Amino acid sequence: MELTIEQPCPTCGAVVSLSEDDRLIRCEFCDVENYKIQHSISRYSLPAKIPPHISNSDIFYVPYLRFKGCIYYCQGEHLRHKLIDTTRIGANIDQFPVSLGLRPQAMRLLPVTRQLPGQYIRQNVKAQKIFAEAARLTSLFNTDRTNTITHRAFIGETISRIYFPVYTHNGSLFDGVNNYEIGSSAAAKQLISNVIAFSSEWEPRFLSTICPKCGDSMNGSAGTLVMNCENCETQWYEDGGRFKAVEYRVMPALYEKAKYIPFWCLEPEVDGCRLESLADFLKLTNQPVVAQEYHYRKKLSFIVPAFKVNPTIYLNTAKNLTILQSAFENTITQRLTNIYPVTLEHKEAVQSLKSVLAASALSYRLVRGVMESMTFNVETTKLIYLPFRNAGHDLIEHHTGMSIPAAALRFGRSL
Repeated sequence: MELTIEQPCPTCGAVVSLSEDDRLIRCEFCDVENYKIQHSISRYSLPAKIPPHISNSDIFYVPYLRFKGCIYYCQGEHLRHKLIDTTRIGANIDQFPVSLGLRPQAMRLLPVTRQLPGQYIRQNVKAQKIFAEAARLTSLFNTDRTNTITHRAFIGETISRIYFPVYTHNGSLFDGVNNYEIGSSAAAKQLISNVIAFSSEWEPRFLSTICPKCGDSMNGSAGTLVMNCENCETQWYEDGGRFKAVEYRVMPALYEKAKYIPFWCLEPEVDGCRLESLADFLKLTNQPVVAQEYHYRKKLSFIVPAFKVNPTIYLNTAKNLTILQSAFENTITQRLTNIYPVTLEHKEAVQSLKSVLAASALSYRLVRGVMESMTFNVETTKLIYLPFRNAGHDLIEHHTGMSIPAAALRFGRSL
């Protein structure tokens, strides 16, 4: 489920509601757009309802780590995947609930800023442990108890820190949301001994949506990672607090009113296995295709979705487009309108390559022997926009006839 954040507009200060994955903030009051810089871990707080007799110095914010994403893993002769959405306490403090349950989804969260009164508790549980906890959840619901997991990848994951407000009163510890007593004086002492100072780096930061090249206004949807400038036909992504240009190409549309959907085009250098040409890929995965001369000349590219979508559709789409990549030779650069947003980072797309390879094989046994020793190194990435026509329930790619369920794109925005 999505988290809802009440974020002050960086320009006028009016309250704007957005989801945790939103990057482009459009204020209804001042009509100004700002792009949210992506922190390594975003910080939010449950809204506190502290009694009037409690001082701000008695309020403490306990960190919880939230993991949301999809886990792909190979086990036995199968490629499996699970969608996980969980929270775990990020501090080793007794008498506290392990999880926040449904509270983050049911309440409107607040961004952590210097205006939020109280003290913060140190996180002493590493974020990597949340990955391990999420991985254990996949084993909990898995019926295969005999085969070991040989490959695991986290794709499209979101990790955020959610602070749980508590307060001390008369030596006891109270829930700052519903004011129930949750701990004794021993837990209160643990809190006080783990207090850390607030850091300005925790606060959300924003960029102007002015094109760095021509100075015109860029556009995009709320959850996009890539901004589009129609004036100078460039695209930009945020990296290290500034916009950087991203290379992109477009397949010309064959019909009017095309919807352009983005895909990452990745050309990896592969160690541990011969996988240089498209012919190598077809042979390794045992595709029912006779390798032609142009398959040997064609350097292998993986073409994978640049957007979050159901795992099954993600793998099928990546497999089909990678096999059919010869159809996308005649790309051009053109002004883009009616585009679907980029919502999956290229780094995560690279992490999915082993899973795509396993899904492409007619039998996982064909690639299992090389999967563990194989590594992918991708130095350069680019986007390729493919034209799709709306056929009602499906979107159909113009050049190959490959389809994507329209509902999958709508539901993918909340993954």
